[in-house]
Amino acid sequence: SGSVPHRLAPLLDRPAFVRLLVRCKPVMIYTLGAAAALNLDKSILAAFLPIQLTGLYFLAATYAMVPIGILSGPLNQYFAPRVAHAETRGDQAARWHLAVMFQLLLLPAVILPAVVLIRQAPLLLPLWLPGNPDIVQISTLASVLLTGTAIGATGYYPTTFLIAVADNGFLARLSAISAVLVLAGAAIWAAAGSLASVATCYAVFHTFGCLIQWQRLRRHWGPLAHRTFLLNCYLVPAAALLLACAAGAVTAAFLATR
Repeated sequence: SGSVPHRLAPLLDRPAFVRLLVRCKPVMIYTLGAAAALNLDKSILAAFLPIQLTGLYFLAATYAMVPIGILSGPLNQYFAPRVAHAETRGDQAARWHLAVMFQLLLLPAVILPAVVLIRQAPLLLPLWLPGNPDIVQISTLASVLLTGTAIGATGYYPTTFLIAVADNGFLARLSAISAVLVLAGAAIWAAAGSLASVATCYAVFHTFGCLIQWQRLRRHWGPLAHRTFLLNCYLVPAAALLLACAAGAVTAAFLATR
């Protein structure tokens, strides 16, 4: 009567449980590092700055990150399991097709909203925060954070791919090092009283993570496939979108003067 049911016996296998923990350690480090980097900045600011200034930064970060996350997050959730399945099967054709689809859909979902949110921040922020006397400062901080957040979000595919192929050691090292550096930078600049520098630290954090993961993708794909994909599915479409945004801004300014 005291025996363990057969179906539950594997759960009580201590050596297997320890092996699972060891295997999951890089994933835990990766997750904890990212969570620390993205959540401890407010606590650091609150430790060094008045609560009012911390509140301004929080509002700017919310404006910068939430809309981009809402628009790009569903794409990531849709493609992530499909990318993992293609890698498990070793299906090279599916890998390429999914990568192209993911990246070409992701770019407009990130770049176009980011450009609109940055350019129209002085108009949109008062709608969200009516009567707030610090709109100009929040807008400046949000523009810096939005730039970094948008660049980082355009790197969702390499992140998804590296998770799918279980390049966990690399992801853990990148996450831990990046978290330590950005939190140290946030503490230094918060102690100096410079919110703009803290925002710049986080913009660099997102950009650095994106660039490093794109470079890591090259190691898995090889130089030719990596260069072809990067040029045709990232750099050229991103440049075209930015040029279209610039042309639209110039046209709108011209029409406004008439």
